[in-house]
Amino acid sequence: MGEEIGDYYLGLDIGTSSVGWAVTDSEYNILSYRRKALWGIHLFEEGKTAEERRQHRCARRRLTRRKQRISLLRELFGKEIIKVDPGFFERLDESGLHEDDRRTRQPNSLFNDPAFTDKDFHSRFPTIYHLRKYLMYTDEKPDIRLVYLAIHHIIKYRGHFLFETTSDDIPRFEDVINTLIDDVCKYHMELSISDYDSVSKLVSDREKSIIDKKRELATLLGCNEPDEKELAALLSGSSANLGKLFSDEELDKEKIKFSDSSADMRLEELEDILDSDSFNTLRTAKTVYDWGILSSLLRNHSTISEALVAAYDQHRKDLQTLKNAVRTHIPEHYKTMFKSKDTTANYCSYSGRGKPNKSCTQEEFCKYCLKLFEKTTAHNDPSLSDMFDRLNKNTYMPKQSSKDNAVLPYTVHRKELLKILTNASRFYPFLNEEGEDGFTINQKILLLQQFRIPYYVGPLFKNDTNNAWVVRKTDQKITPWNFSDVVDEDASAQRFMDNLTGMCTYIVGEKVLPKNSILYSYFSLYNELNNVRVNGERLDVKLKNDIVRDLFENSTKRVTEKGIIGYLVKRGLIDKKDTCEIQGINGEIKTTLRSLTILKDKIGDKIRDRSMCEGIIMTITVFGDPKRIEKNLSSKYGNKLTKDEIRELSRIRFEGWGRLSSKLLTGLRGKDPDTGINDCVLGFMESTQRNLMEVLHECGFIEQIDRYNREMTTDTEVSYKTVESLQMSPAVKRAVWRTVRIVQDVVDRIGHPPAKVFVETTRGPMEKKSTTSRKNALIQLYKSCKEDSELLGDAMSRTEVEFKSRSLYLYYTQLGRCMYCGKKIDFEKINDKSLVDLDHIYPQSLVKDDSIHNNLVLCHKECNMAKSNHFPLDDNIQMMQKPAWDELLRKKYITKEKYSRLIRKDAFTNDELARFISRQLVETSQSAKGSIEMLRRILGEDTDIVYVKAEMVSEFRQIMESPIMTKCRSVNDLHHAKDAYLNIVVGNVYDTKFTKNYRSFVDSGERYNIRRIYDYDVVRNGTVAWKAGCDGTKMTVLKNMRRNNILFTKMQFIEHSALFDDQLVRAKENSDALIERKKGMLPTKYGGYNKPTGACYSLIEYQNKGRLVHSLEVLPIYAIHYLNDKEKLEQFFAERIGTNVSIVIPVVRMNAMLEWGGIRVHLGGRTGDSVLLYNAEQLLMDDTHYAYCKKLFKFGEDRKARVFHPADYYGLTNELNTNLFDYLRNKIKSEPYCRLPTASSFIGNLDSVKNVFSSKDETTQAVFLNEILHTFQCNNTNTNLKDLGGPATTGRNVVNKKLPDRNAKKVYLINQSITGIMENKILLN
Repeated sequence: MGEEIGDYYLGLDIGTSSVGWAVTDSEYNILSYRRKALWGIHLFEEGKTAEERRQHRCARRRLTRRKQRISLLRELFGKEIIKVDPGFFERLDESGLHEDDRRTRQPNSLFNDPAFTDKDFHSRFPTIYHLRKYLMYTDEKPDIRLVYLAIHHIIKYRGHFLFETTSDDIPRFEDVINTLIDDVCKYHMELSISDYDSVSKLVSDREKSIIDKKRELATLLGCNEPDEKELAALLSGSSANLGKLFSDEELDKEKIKFSDSSADMRLEELEDILDSDSFNTLRTAKTVYDWGILSSLLRNHSTISEALVAAYDQHRKDLQTLKNAVRTHIPEHYKTMFKSKDTTANYCSYSGRGKPNKSCTQEEFCKYCLKLFEKTTAHNDPSLSDMFDRLNKNTYMPKQSSKDNAVLPYTVHRKELLKILTNASRFYPFLNEEGEDGFTINQKILLLQQFRIPYYVGPLFKNDTNNAWVVRKTDQKITPWNFSDVVDEDASAQRFMDNLTGMCTYIVGEKVLPKNSILYSYFSLYNELNNVRVNGERLDVKLKNDIVRDLFENSTKRVTEKGIIGYLVKRGLIDKKDTCEIQGINGEIKTTLRSLTILKDKIGDKIRDRSMCEGIIMTITVFGDPKRIEKNLSSKYGNKLTKDEIRELSRIRFEGWGRLSSKLLTGLRGKDPDTGINDCVLGFMESTQRNLMEVLHECGFIEQIDRYNREMTTDTEVSYKTVESLQMSPAVKRAVWRTVRIVQDVVDRIGHPPAKVFVETTRGPMEKKSTTSRKNALIQLYKSCKEDSELLGDAMSRTEVEFKSRSLYLYYTQLGRCMYCGKKIDFEKINDKSLVDLDHIYPQSLVKDDSIHNNLVLCHKECNMAKSNHFPLDDNIQMMQKPAWDELLRKKYITKEKYSRLIRKDAFTNDELARFISRQLVETSQSAKGSIEMLRRILGEDTDIVYVKAEMVSEFRQIMESPIMTKCRSVNDLHHAKDAYLNIVVGNVYDTKFTKNYRSFVDSGERYNIRRIYDYDVVRNGTVAWKAGCDGTKMTVLKNMRRNNILFTKMQFIEHSALFDDQLVRAKENSDALIERKKGMLPTKYGGYNKPTGACYSLIEYQNKGRLVHSLEVLPIYAIHYLNDKEKLEQFFAERIGTNVSIVIPVVRMNAMLEWGGIRVHLGGRTGDSVLLYNAEQLLMDDTHYAYCKKLFKFGEDRKARVFHPADYYGLTNELNTNLFDYLRNKIKSEPYCRLPTASSFIGNLDSVKNVFSSKDETTQAVFLNEILHTFQCNNTNTNLKDLGGPATTGRNVVNKKLPDRNAKKVYLINQSITGIMENKILLN
C-alpha cells in the first residue's frame, strides 16, 4: 500500500482542458507517496459538442429518406416502365459509371431507343425544368419514362416546409407579413401597413438597391423608432444590429444580414445566443425575406419551372451579348473570361467549370465584368446599356441553380406535381386506379412529396437504440400512406418526452417543464422582478404582485422600464417630477405570461384547471403540427373542451424547454429564516423579495436537494455513463470525468478519502462580451452633452493607454469633481495618493466589488477619511450632492447601479451581508455542480467539499507580493497544480472563517474584513487555518510554491472521429492512395476520399534484409475492428508493408508517453512514413526570466484581442528581448531539451536568424519570442521563424516510424496512471 498518510486535504483546479491537483496535510505541506510529491497536472483536449456528428447523422438520415422516397416511387412506376423499357432502371442506376464498368456496355445512360437517345433527350429538354414545363401542358401522350424522371426530380428535391399553408402555392404576403407584425408587438413595435401590394412589390424587387429598399420599407411599414427601423433594414437585406432590434445592449455586437450567402449558418449560430422569443422573431423575419426572394424568382410566372426556363433563356441570351461585347471591346480578355480555369470570378468560375470548389457568386461575377469594361468605350454602346444596367444591379446572366432556390417551399413543387399528374392521367389510367389500401397511385405520389415524419416520432429503426424511440403497432414496412396504421404516434411522443426532454438542473431524474409552462413562466417572472430595484430598493411584495396582476396577467407584450414607472406614477407611489431609477432590468422585463394570457383568451374560465392547461402547453410544445395537436387534445380533453376551443388551441405555437422541474418549483418545502413559514420555491419567490438562488440557499432547499439526490443515487460507483447523464456541456463533462478519475486514483493510492476537498472550476468557453474602449465611450458621452464640451478636447488628447488608469477615467466621468463634496480635483494630482483617493461606495471590508462603473468613485483624501468605512453615505453628503449625481445620471456618466448606491438610505441587512459573503464563496457554474455531485458520490459523507472561486486565488497571489506567486501560461503548465495547492490554502481560510452558514456567522456579530482576512490569525474550534505574519503560514506557502516537482500526464486516447476527410478528391494520376467512394469504384476513375484518420498506433516487428525492424504503424479508424482479431490485424499490416509481420503491442494510444533517447515526449499524429513527437518536459526558469515572459504573454494576449500598445507599455526592451533569446537558445542546448530529435536543427535555425532578430524593433522581437516559447510547450505547436528568414515549422519533432536501434537510442513506452503517481516502462526496441 505504501506509506501511511493520515487526514489530508485535496485541492482541484478544474479547467475545460486541464485538471490541476494537490495533496497536503492540515498545515499545507505537500505530501509524498513513494518518493513522489503528490501534486500534478493532467492535460486533455477540450470536449466538443456533438454538433458536427449530429449534422452528419442528420445528413445521412435525410439522404436515406430521400432514397426511400425514390425507391417507393420506382415501385409505383415499375410495372408500366418495364413494359416499355426493361433496362431503364438498370441504366439509370449505372448512369454514374464509366461505360466499361456497366453491366450492359452502351454509351447511353437514360434512353437507348433507336429513335430516341440521350442526345435527343438533352437536345429537346436542356434542363429538367424544360421537361417539367412540357409535361404540365402537353396535349400529346408523353413517354412514361419522361413522366417518371420529372416526378423523380420533384420527389427528390421537394422543397422546404417552413411556410405554414394548405394551398398549393406560395402563401399570401398579407399572412406572412401580418405574422411578423403580430410577433413584434411583444417588443412594443407598432407597425402598420395600408398598402400591402406596394410592400410586397418592394420586398420582392431585386433590382432596387438595399439602401433604397431599406428607406422605402421604413416608410411603408410606419417605422419611427430605432428598433422598428432596424427591422426594416433586416427585411431589406441590409445588415441589422440585434442590439438595436431587440433593445438589448448585450447584443450590440451581434449582427445578421439575410442577403449574405452565409445567413442560414449565422441563424444557427444565433440560436445559441438569443432567447427563444428573439430567435423566433428573427426566423419569422427571415420567412418574410424569403417570401420576397421566392416572389422575385417566380416573377409573373405561374410555376417555378416556367420561371427557371425563362431564366435559362435569359442566361443564354446574356451570354451571347457578353461574348460579343468582349470580342468587340476587349478581345485580349476573351480567353481569360471564357476559358481560363485559374481566374477568379470569370465565366468559368461563375458557371462551375473552373477549379473545384472555386465557384463565384453572381455579384462577384458582375463586379468582375464591370472591372474588365471599366476603362473601355463599351459604356457608350447603346446596345449594351441593358447589360451594364443589370451588371450594376447584380442581376445579369441569372442561373437556374443558385442559393435562392433554397427558399422554394414544397407547395411550389406540389403545384407542378399536381399539374403533371393531372395531365398524365389523361394518357395513363393506372395513375387513377385505386389499390387494396384505398389509395390511387396519384394520391401516393402526392403523399410521397408532402409527408414528413414528425420529429417526436424520430428515426424509424426497428432496433431500440438511444437514437430511436418509435413505437410500432405492427412490423409492416412504413410508407406515407400507412404511417398512422403502423406507428403509434401518441406512444412515440410519450417516449420522446420520457427519453429526450432535458433533466432538471438541480434534481436528479426530474424532467424539465416546457418554457411556456404557466408554472415556469411565473418562476421566470418572479426571478426577474425580485432583482428589480426602484431607487435602490427592491419591490415591496404586495406591489410586485400587483404589478404581476395588472401588467402581466392580461398581456402578451413585454413590460418595459417606462411601463413600470408609468404604473408607479398611476398608483401614486412616485411623483412624475421625481427622479425614478429602475435597476435590475435592461430596458424591459424579458419574461411574459404569454401562455396564460393566450389560453385565457381561448378557453376563458377553464384556465382555472391548471393541470389541464399544463397538459395543453405540453402537447403544443411536443407536437407542433396543428392537426396532431387537435387530435391529441381531442383525445385527452374532449370531455372538457369544445371542438371550437380545441381547434383554436391547435393553432397556437409554443416552443422550447425550461431548465427546472415542477418538483423543484413546487414539490419541495423549505422554511423562511425570518418568519418560520414553510412553503415551496415558487411560493417563496411570490411571497418574498428573494430570487431563486437566494431562496435555495436561505430557505434550506440546497440541503434538501442534496439529500434527495443522494437518496436517488445510492450507487457510489461512478462511470462515464454517470457523468454523461449530467445536464452540462460536453467540455464540462469531459473535465468532470477526468477529475473523477484523478480523485479515484489519489484515494486508491492513499487508501482513504480526504478530510476536505477544495474545488475551483472554470465556467468554460463563453461568448466574450464585446467592449467599447473607455476613451471612445467617454467621447461619445461628451459629444451628446454639448455643455461639457470643454472637457471633450482634453479627453480626446489622451491615449487609450492613459485611460487604463481608473483615476483618469473617473475624473472625466465625474466632470473633474469630487463625488462626495463636489469640489474640483486638481488634474495634476489625481495620482497623488496623499491628496486624492479611489473609494468604494460599498465598503471593501464587506464586499469585494472593484467595479469602476458601479462601486468606485474619485474623491479628495479628506472626504474619504470623513466618510470612513460607513455605509450608507452621510445624510449631509447625500443632500448636498444629490443634484450633481442626478445630473451625472441624466447624462449617463454614471450607471443606475452606482447612483442607487450613492443615494441609498438604509444600512445593510444581515441577509444582504450574508449574500455578499455567499457571492464570494458559492460557485454556481455547471462544472462546479457536476464535480461536486460526482465527488460526493465517490467520497461519501465524511469528506467536506468546499468551493473556491478563481478570483480569490488570484487576489491571494497578489497579496503575497512574491515573484514566486507569478503565473505565466506561456512558459509551462505547472500553474494548474500550484493553483490547486492555493485552492487548499485559500479555501480552507475562508471556510474556517465564515463556516457554511453565512447568515449565522453574520448574526453572531463576529467582526471581519474581507480585504484583510490574511492580516489576522484564522482559528475556529482549535483549528488554525492561517497564522498571520511572515514566519507564519505565508512562509510554508512560499516554500511549497517554490517547488517544481510536479507530476505531468496527458490524456491518451483512441481516435473515434470521421473515417477520413469527407471532401471528395477528383480522379488524377496518383489516385491509388485514395479511399473508394463506393465499393468497386476505383479512385483512379472516380476519385475518392483522402487522408484516412488514424485511430491509434500498433507496434509491429518484421524482418528486413536480415534485420529485425520495430515500427510504429498507424491503424486507420476504418480498420479499427481488426484490434479484436490478432490474425487479421497482422494480415492488414502485412498487406500494407509487403511482408509478414508480428504484433508486439496491438494498441499504442495517441498521446502515449514515450522516453525517446532520454527525453520524455508524447506520441502525436503521423505524416507520411514519419511520426510526430511532442515535448513532454515542462520548461523551468529563474524568477527574472519567468516574470519577463509574463509581460510577453500579456503582450501576446492583447494582440490576439487586437489591442495594440507600444513595447514600453509592457516594459519590453531590445536588451531584455535579446537576453531572453540567448537564454532560450541555451535552454535548447542543455538537458533535457538537447535530446529532442530536432534540438540541433532548432539551434541552427536560431543562430541563423539571430542577427535579423537583433535588428528588429522591440514589438517584432516580442512576437518572435512568444513563437520560440512554443517549442518548449507540451503540445503540438511549432515555432514560426518565416518572417526572420527561418523555416515556418521550426522545432517540429518528426522521426521515422521505424524505431532506432536500441544500441543507438533506447525508446520506452511509459504506462502511467492518470495522476502519474504509478508508472512503468516498456522497452520498445
